[in-house]
Amino acid sequence: MESGQNSIRKKRILLVEDELDIRELIKSVLRVAAYEVVEAKNGTDAIAMVAQHPFDLVITDYKMPLVTGSELAVRIRQLVPSLPILMITGDHTAVPNAVDAVLWKPFSVENFRTVVARLTQTTDTTAS
Repeated sequence: MESGQNSIRKKRILLVEDELDIRELIKSVLRVAAYEVVEAKNGTDAIAMVAQHPFDLVITDYKMPLVTGSELAVRIRQLVPSLPILMITGDHTAVPNAVDAVLWKPFSVENFRTVVARLTQTTDTTAS
């Protein structure tokens, strides 16, 4: 019955969002969908977490203090080039780079779940 380890293990998502209310909302949507969620309130903390722990996806806001979402994405690409990154932003002047997908706020929960599922489906964290 144990056909594959990846089908049993929860996908680990690093959620990087400086606004607590938005972070809590996104975290609850992800947990309902059975993802393991690790939180970072800024890009500096997120960089340290990515350097120390494996993740299947990073979801980051664009506008944050200290390190923007785009700067964070570039740093993550240097550390773990294959790690998928989803950027969420309400800033329609934003120029996200080094990310795999962008969701513009406001977005539907259904669309969010679809994008997250697509990005985590292709993740392979078995390489060390």
